[in-house]
Amino acid sequence: MKAFESFDGTCIVYEQWGAHCRAVHRSTIALAEIAAPTLVIAGEEDPLAARPEVLVGAIPDATLLRVPGDHQQVVSTPQFARGIVQFLASANPGSAR
Repeated sequence: MKAFESFDGTCIVYEQWGAHCRAVHRSTIALAEIAAPTLVIAGEEDPLAARPEVLVGAIPDATLLRVPGDHQQVVSTPQFARGIVQFLASANPGSAR
């Protein structure tokens, strides 16, 4: 049984979390209708984002950024912050001054 520790220190079991998500999200999400440029960030060791390229392929104008770490570690990497800044600057070139 695989588990991970959440931000509040509790332990969540993957299977239980998956069942919860399936129960809460019963309808499909119209990813093809997303009109804004989208940055998908996934940790290279993130079991919750095993195939981010599938999500990127379903969203028009989506970009994938893989960074070192798992689901919680990615936010503390320099690549995460730098990737967001570069993505926002490329979406709005006049604002990066």
